[in-house]
Amino acid sequence: MATLCGAAPLKPLRTLCVEPTRGEVLCAGASDGTVYVWNLSAHVLLHTLRAHIGNAVRALCFGASGAFYVAGSDSRVVVWSMNMDEEEVATQASSSSSSSTDGPPPPATVFFE
Repeated sequence: MATLCGAAPLKPLRTLCVEPTRGEVLCAGASDGTVYVWNLSAHVLLHTLRAHIGNAVRALCFGASGAFYVAGSDSRVVVWSMNMDEEEVATQASSSSSSSTDGPPPPATVFFE
């Protein structure tokens, strides 16, 4: 068992998702629209993604080719590229401070009516 912490107090978490290929990355969606990305091996926060500011994250899902889908209570699905190979995850974990807002490229947004 381990405790995963962020740089600032985390908002209430609504949903969790583990990257299915290697199981080394855990993502958690919060009630304020933030997604926290942790490296489970190193127990460090890799990224803080701002996906649905002011709206709760409702669902998280890893897709093919590194796509990472984040659905929010604002009726949007934000698609991030999380295509990281094993070496990149290890490098980011070892060079990461307690929090980073750098990381995956800007997302594409899909709106649903």
